Amino acid sequence: MAATGKPYPLRLTLQGDGADATVGCSAFDAPVPTSTPPPDRTFEINALLGRSTGTA
Repeated sequence: MAATGKPYPLRLTLQGDGADATVGCSAFDAPVPTSTPPPDRTFEINALLGRSTGTA
């Protein structure tokens, strides 16, 4: 949590089975873009999680 000001989370860390991940948090109160990002700025969530949706 931030030490001063509003209590925003600064970093989230997930640990497990050698697949640790850390997400940094920033830009609070900034507007969210409404356009779709280009393909080089996106990822397939199922591939990230190593799971299949069960569809072909």
